[in-house]
Amino acid sequence: MPEYTEKELRELYLKNKEGDPDARKKVVNYHLPLVHALCRRYPLDLIEYDDIFQEGCLGLLKALHN
Repeated sequence: MPEYTEKELRELYLKNKEGDPDARKKVVNYHLPLVHALCRRYPLDLIEYDDIFQEGCLGLLKALHN
């Protein structure tokens, strides 16, 4: 997982808002471990892990789009 300072993350978010696809990719990759950790909290007998992870990634992309 890449480590960014608060200033670097802020710059990546601003570049993402401006439409920079490289910044968007870096922000998404930075937050994937968080999505993974949240997905592990759900019982796997109710919903498959892959489905939860996919929804988490879609939610992350949607949040970055706004």
